[in-house]
Amino acid sequence: MPQETPKKRKRIPPENRRFAVYSRRLRDLREDHGLNQKDVGRYLGVSQRAYGDYELGNTHIVVEDLVKLASLYDVTLDYICGLTAIRRPFPGTRPGPKIDPASLKSDPAK
Repeated sequence: MPQETPKKRKRIPPENRRFAVYSRRLRDLREDHGLNQKDVGRYLGVSQRAYGDYELGNTHIVVEDLVKLASLYDVTLDYICGLTAIRRPFPGTRPGPKIDPASLKSDPAK
């Protein structure tokens, strides 16, 4: 079975981190849905550390992952990116079945 190549993460220089508005929204949405970074990282196929860097604004998140998160949290990309303060539902047809964020939670017994 071929091994998947890890997604490349682009480091954001400290002086540009203030432009990563989406990082605060990602954290707020995750917490609103009762998820931890490990759960969301697993959903996106990245490590908890990589996802944590997204929330801290240390690295850029790839567009495909932003779309997955918008669909998961049922909000628009405009909302995640800070272009609007209105939480509108994710537009159009979702690829595949709707994911219940609660189904991503780690089993605390493990």
